[in-house]
Amino acid sequence: MKIQSLSIVVPTKNKCVNACKFCVSRTHTNPYDDKISSVVKEWNEDIQCTDGIYYYENSIEYKDYYNRLQFARDNGCNVVVLTGTGEPIQNPKFLDFFSEINDTLTTPFKSIEMQTTGVMLDEESVAHLRAIGVTTISFSISNIFDNDKNLELIGCHNKLKFDLIETINLVKRYDFNLRLSLNLVNDYDNYTVQHVIDRCKELGADQVTFRKLYKSELNNEIDKWIEKNASVNFYNELVEYVKENGKFLGILPFGASSYNIDEMSVVIDDDCMSEDIKETYKYLVLRENCKVYTRWETKSSLVF
Repeated sequence: MKIQSLSIVVPTKNKCVNACKFCVSRTHTNPYDDKISSVVKEWNEDIQCTDGIYYYENSIEYKDYYNRLQFARDNGCNVVVLTGTGEPIQNPKFLDFFSEINDTLTTPFKSIEMQTTGVMLDEESVAHLRAIGVTTISFSISNIFDNDKNLELIGCHNKLKFDLIETINLVKRYDFNLRLSLNLVNDYDNYTVQHVIDRCKELGADQVTFRKLYKSELNNEIDKWIEKNASVNFYNELVEYVKENGKFLGILPFGASSYNIDEMSVVIDDDCMSEDIKETYKYLVLRENCKVYTRWETKSSLVF
């Protein structure tokens, strides 16, 4: 089994602080019992420690979680992506918990990415992410030019409004790898591809992923919004631009091609839910029920 990355669902007790109009999580149900949060709570309240290693005697869930992480490593997975149905930063205690388990693996994960809109990231939280070993921050961005429009598209609550550019600069100061994941809404149809590439370069991006919006077969409110607001013109121009101006770097394990443009790695992701069948798994998903799946949207994809 070849695995590109392991997506870890960071449990969020309450709903996500955002309400992204194109949210993939809201296109399918989440029928997975949260079995790990109670263990995380115990870890924070009553830690047992031997030789510097934290553990939970008689905790099946802890052992299950450890075994799933070790399973991914044993099968050649090198990358962890902290993500979920909410913002990962909403649960800093879980992030500490994951870090402690990772440190006990035979060979700990060294490449750890967190996906975020940037909400709730401040000096303290960014320093915390650095301390627990996160190496890449991937910003999900819906308008890279207009902060107010970006906040509107992600449904950011008034009390949590933030300046995306200031947050990106904060992340750069802490020397994270900076990935800009641009959600291809039709706002981008108002700009040329060169204009967007120049903007990414200006912000200091190391990697840029252009993400085609995922539309399910449910035809719910999210799907209807995407049908009306997904980029068409920009996407088509982007494909041609990358072929003409990019220097081919190689094919990633999950099938997408990577190109060097202005010293940035540029990837077009037109299969974010990994629906195409390939010999290599784009990712496995470690859910809050302590089990691993190959798909987000169906329990039938159980692996271990």
